Amino acid sequence: MTVLEACMYLIIWSFLGWCGEEVYHTVTYGDFTNRGFVNGPVCTIYGFGFTSVIYVLTPFQDNLLILFLASLVLTTGLELVTGWVMEKIFHTKWWDYSDEPLNLGGYVCLKFAILWGLVCTGVLKLIQPMIEGVVTRLSHTVQLTFVIVCFVIYTIDYIVTIVEIRKIQIRLGIASDIAKCMDDIAVFIGEGLHETSLKAKEKSEETKEMLEKTAESLEAKADEFKDGIVEGLTEGKEKFAEGLEEGREKFVGTLSGGKEKLTKELAELKSRYKKMAKRTNWSYHRLTKAFPNLKIEQKFEEKE
Repeated sequence: MTVLEACMYLIIWSFLGWCGEEVYHTVTYGDFTNRGFVNGPVCTIYGFGFTSVIYVLTPFQDNLLILFLASLVLTTGLELVTGWVMEKIFHTKWWDYSDEPLNLGGYVCLKFAILWGLVCTGVLKLIQPMIEGVVTRLSHTVQLTFVIVCFVIYTIDYIVTIVEIRKIQIRLGIASDIAKCMDDIAVFIGEGLHETSLKAKEKSEETKEMLEKTAESLEAKADEFKDGIVEGLTEGKEKFAEGLEEGREKFVGTLSGGKEKLTKELAELKSRYKKMAKRTNWSYHRLTKAFPNLKIEQKFEEKE
């Protein structure tokens, strides 16, 4: 592999890597996002990664196990170093596998390490031979022209991207200062509200205690008042019951005395009537005959 051919592979695989990244992102997330570092349709890390694999591992392409393991280690190492360097330069992570199991600093993880190993194995066995056949058929002039044009365009795109990133960082710095100022204002207001809330809480607790004491005092007085009322009602009830009993006894005594007196008087009237009836037999017989139900003597006798 010549240097010119290596540059050709770098450009071609940067483009094909970008295409694969877009397909993967569309299938996974359902939308289009330019996943390249620069604005153009290239992902340079794929270009360097696949070109390195082609250059280093072509001698082992007949042994699939060695090819797979070596591809896994090489691409993972390249991804780790590239991610770390870009974060140090731009203070931003361009990809992050922190949510994936068995990751290293979020730069690499086991899942994608295996994926890159499989992809690189397939690339060396299936795709690279076809690309190599096309590149080797091109003349040196065509290859050189293609590489120069692509590198010029890529360099311009790279510079514009760096400038834009710098502007974004400046904007982010200004935004960070504004955010810090807003945070200071929020802290000032929040602390004021916090202190006011604490004082209000203390006052409410004091008021609550005072109300509880007042309620207890009123409850105690109410209990005393209630006890006095209940005691007065009980005493009144007892006195009323005693008076009622005395009145009942007196009334019963009066009724008993009146009954005895009436009974005595009735007995005297009966006796006198009998005596009179014996002296007035004609009157008696006439009345009894005229009024058969008028049997006074018999009634008196029945009452006896």
